Amino acid sequence: MGASIVRGRDIALQMSGAHDGSEFVELVPVEGDFEYAAYSSVAAVITLCHERGVPADLWPMYYGIDDAHVPLDEVRKKCESLRTALANLRTEDIGQHWWLQRVWEWLAAGEIFCVME
Repeated sequence: MGASIVRGRDIALQMSGAHDGSEFVELVPVEGDFEYAAYSSVAAVITLCHERGVPADLWPMYYGIDDAHVPLDEVRKKCESLRTALANLRTEDIGQHWWLQRVWEWLAAGEIFCVME
């Protein structure tokens, strides 16, 4: 299994119920969807972008964090900063990796996203 990505016009926290009757909080996309990528694909894109001057800490990565603890304001800020940083990449750089192309498309369309385990 790889990384789970929540992306959309916004992201919200929602109470959900499990089959055993317990409740939990989960991230849900607002006018968006769930996506999946191999951990190696995510790492390759972050490395490529870092080599092109995009700091790794701009990426909204939340491995090992429960959905309820994801700081949504920070996600929004990171996505805005990442959108600005990726705008400086060359088209050839963006086209080098399918996942980078997808991220660029989401951000260019005004969406936000976060990467979870």
